[in-house]
Amino acid sequence: NPNESDRPRAPASEASAPPAQTAPAAATAGASSGEYLTLGGVVAEVNGTPIYANKVLADIQPILIADAKQMGENEFRSAAQDEIRKAVEAMIRGELVYAAAERNLDQKDKQIAEAMTMRWRQEQINAAGSIELARRRALAVTGKTFATLVPAPSRGHMSGLYYQRKIAPRIQITAQDERNYYDE
Repeated sequence: NPNESDRPRAPASEASAPPAQTAPAAATAGASSGEYLTLGGVVAEVNGTPIYANKVLADIQPILIADAKQMGENEFRSAAQDEIRKAVEAMIRGELVYAAAERNLDQKDKQIAEAMTMRWRQEQINAAGSIELARRRALAVTGKTFATLVPAPSRGHMSGLYYQRKIAPRIQITAQDERNYYDE
């Protein structure tokens, strides 16, 4: 969003709790709690990367739709707030891990992640039959363009390599830990 760069940025430590804003009383359908998220608005920022309200809502939309059909108004409101909070927290964690991966992986690992992403991209094209069919499929299935889907696996590959190379080697499980787990 081009206007987002003009807004003041909150430090990453303040990013864990999205601000609730009081909505104007005009132009709402049905009852409203008086709180809203502005689509395209930044709900959090982590290491200079904004997390937009519309991305949060798009990711949890299927859950919200299913819940809305099964719950009463107050129960749904509570469930929706919980889902939004969990989604924002997950996005913040994802950004933190990705930033750590970018800082701590060497160039060779970054190239491996890029190669994995290109393989994923090619698999999508092959499964669809052509690049044009892959684009159409992406739009039909996800509502997003094929080009906008590619960064997600790229970030996932970087984060996965970071865990594999930097975090997993630090984890030491003793024989006693295994026995305790087995006994439990």
